[in-house]
Amino acid sequence: KAPSAGGMFHFQINGKGLKNVDGMFGKSDPFFEVSKLINAAGGATWQVVHRSEVIKDDLNPKWKAVSLSLNDICGDNKDQQVRITVKDWEKSGQHESMGTIETSVNDIINRKGKSCALKKKGKDFGSITVLLATIEGGTSSPSAPPSPAPTAPTDTSRPVAPSAYDAPPVIAAVPVPSAPMDSSRPKFIDYITG
Repeated sequence: KAPSAGGMFHFQINGKGLKNVDGMFGKSDPFFEVSKLINAAGGATWQVVHRSEVIKDDLNPKWKAVSLSLNDICGDNKDQQVRITVKDWEKSGQHESMGTIETSVNDIINRKGKSCALKKKGKDFGSITVLLATIEGGTSSPSAPPSPAPTAPTDTSRPVAPSAYDAPPVIAAVPVPSAPMDSSRPKFIDYITG
C-alpha cells in the first residue's frame, strides 16, 4: 500500500502459550485480525483492516511482518484504539476467538519486545509479543489535527462488519531434504526410461 500522510506502520507479533480451542483431538490454527474503531450509523463499531496468514496446528505462532498505512489502521491518530484478535481458523468460516487485546499504534511501539495478555471473557488465553514495531515516512500537518477518536462500543457481542478477507491463506510446511542428493542413486527419470 502507498504511504498515507501519516506513513506506514510495520509490525510483527507472535503468540505464546495460546489456549487450544480446537477440542481434545486437535490443535488450533491461529491467525490474527487488526480492527480499527469507526463511527457508524448505529454507534462506534470495529472494522477489520487486516487479517494475517493462518499458522496450522501451532499454539506458539510467529506470523509474518505486516505493513499497514496509518490512515487505514487508525486514521493517522496513533493514540486511536486498535483491536488485535487472535482466532482459530475453521473451514466453515466460523472462526473462534482465542483472545483479544485493545491497544493503539503508540502502545504497540512502546511494547516492542514485551508480552501482552490476550483476554477472552476476562480470562487469560495466552499472550502475544511485539517483535517489530516501527513507523516509516509520514508528515505532520499542524493544520489537520487528527479526528477525535470514537469511544469503544460496550457491546462486544455485536458482529463485526464482514471484511474482504473471508478465508485467510493457509501456510503449509514443505519438507526439505536433509541431505544432498547422491548422484550414484537412481533418479525418477531413470525409473521411467528404464
